[in-house]
Amino acid sequence: MMDMETETELELDRISNLPNDVTEKILSRLPLREAVRTIVLSSKWRYKSDMLRDLVFDDRCVSTRSGVTFVNIVDHVLLLHTSPIDKFKLSRKDELATRDMDRWIFHLSKNLVIKDMILKIWNWNPYNIPSCLFSYQDIVKLELQWCLLRPPSTFKGFRDLKSLDIMLVYLAQDVNENLVGGSPLLEILKLRSCTGFTNVKMDAPNLRIIDITDTTLTIIGNFLKYLSIGALPEKLPKPCHYLNFLSV
Repeated sequence: MMDMETETELELDRISNLPNDVTEKILSRLPLREAVRTIVLSSKWRYKSDMLRDLVFDDRCVSTRSGVTFVNIVDHVLLLHTSPIDKFKLSRKDELATRDMDRWIFHLSKNLVIKDMILKIWNWNPYNIPSCLFSYQDIVKLELQWCLLRPPSTFKGFRDLKSLDIMLVYLAQDVNENLVGGSPLLEILKLRSCTGFTNVKMDAPNLRIIDITDTTLTIIGNFLKYLSIGALPEKLPKPCHYLNFLSV
């Protein structure tokens, strides 16, 4: 009787010669853990991880019975990946080594196009985002948690960014102004439990949602002063025609 691994290998042999678009659909419908297992089991599929467009690395990637570590999975998929990525998510409740995260982000910055970047870090200390992340000018959605943002002095915002959601993040005043004010297409802005700045200034007329919660009263007060030059809330310095949600 054939064992499960042998059956899997035979099944892979049957579909190894399928067209790439069919192979891509097969992989995209598998949980990432199973897609990685499939790629590892067959040498013919060894480089097909490049077809994966949504790379979601979280606690569901790892099986306690597999003997494969979380870092091994990320390395195996990501370091062989050279094609555009629709979504990259790194969320791990166990602490991750800074050197591993730095390596992954540096690899992403070399030649990959990323539309959606999510980093949910649970380490004891905030993760200091490498400066190379600020070169990702194709990002449309950026979500960060428990990080320090110290971009290079040349950073002036993300040209295509539409959604910015940061929580428990330290960012200095000039970083805040460059990140928010330098992203003209911004539609969604969420700053939750963030520190390091005292004013929120923005030049983003497409804003639809502003959520500034769990922050200091100084920041909220200055933000309201910014929104209402004169008697609150009669006048906006630059009208937000599409704004339909404001939470402070």
